[in-house]
Amino acid sequence: MLLLAGTLAAAAALLAHPAAAAAPAPALLALRAAAADERVYITSTGETVRIAVSDVLVADDAVNQEWAEFLARLPHGSELSDLLLYFAPLAEVHTICGSSALACYSPTQRRIVAPSEEIPEQPTRQSVLAHEYGHHLASSRLNPPWHGVSFGTKRWASYVNVCAGIQDGTFSLRQYELDPAEGFAEAYRVFAELRLGLEPSPWEIVDRAFEPDETALALIEQDVVDPWGRNVVLRLKGARSRTIRFSTPLDGRVTFTLRAPRSSVYQLRVAGAPLRLARGQGPASVSTTVCGRRQGAVTVRLLRGKGQFQLAISRP
Repeated sequence: MLLLAGTLAAAAALLAHPAAAAAPAPALLALRAAAADERVYITSTGETVRIAVSDVLVADDAVNQEWAEFLARLPHGSELSDLLLYFAPLAEVHTICGSSALACYSPTQRRIVAPSEEIPEQPTRQSVLAHEYGHHLASSRLNPPWHGVSFGTKRWASYVNVCAGIQDGTFSLRQYELDPAEGFAEAYRVFAELRLGLEPSPWEIVDRAFEPDETALALIEQDVVDPWGRNVVLRLKGARSRTIRFSTPLDGRVTFTLRAPRSSVYQLRVAGAPLRLARGQGPASVSTTVCGRRQGAVTVRLLRGKGQFQLAISRP
């Protein structure tokens, strides 16, 4: 099975598949794309799709229009208009993406490089494009403090426990079959094929821990049509000392901001974070990262004075 390289070499922080990382892909891709025949196609949905064809090929508008329609049928959002699909012979794909790659995606240039012909005994070009579009979709979604293109979309990554899996070695940003970026792209590919009524390609190139169940598919759909955009802020009030428990349904950064009345001093205690004191002249704030935990607690302790405190919990 030829590998579907997820990201190109220049984005070293994204830790793409090693075969892709070995190639001088970004400069070469820019050079090849500059010489390509690029055209804009209007789909039946009224959306625009940019498709470029290598200069060693002859562009066929009818064929390209079919591919534009296929991309428009994939589950997507406004990110479709940011994409450039570049078709090239397999030998050129190997030069750009890596010698063992069947296709690849550049998050910095927002381009998919795909083969211009069907490859015997390999996934169909539709399957390949669905996988690579999964990378483009993830790159277009917020998942702070991580990059969506590396960890996958916020809800899917939280459900699959990407953060905790990387910490305990279940997943790896350096090993293709355990890479969450590839796991999400393959899960999206399955989701897209099911939505389009296509026979899903076999699950072969990444670990089965990423293979989507019904919940994962539903979360991918939610991440497509209703992207996660910002933290939710919980606001509470209280007097004296108390421990407040809260849920953490998604992984990410949680920030606690404590305000005290002018005549009092309150202490803010969060596990794994330094103590903070809130006085009347200004708030105390501390942040921590939720990584697999689904319940949390914060303790507010009255040290001096009296009056109600105000606590804001900003969580994913």
